[in-house]
Amino acid sequence: MGNSKVTSGIITAVSVVVTVVGYWGANRFADDLVKQNLYSDMFGAGIVLSVAFVINFIYELFND
Repeated sequence: MGNSKVTSGIITAVSVVVTVVGYWGANRFADDLVKQNLYSDMFGAGIVLSVAFVINFIYELFND
């Protein structure tokens, strides 16, 4: 099961990066509504994915 740990670890990291970039972009382009909406959507999706994959990753760590 070591392979799936690596995979879920990578996906978790990507989700966190998307969340951080979305958060940064939403603040960076506060005066540009189109870009702000795009980054806000990224941030929202990133949070959902991060939470889901972090829980999944922890579950996999303890259930080897």
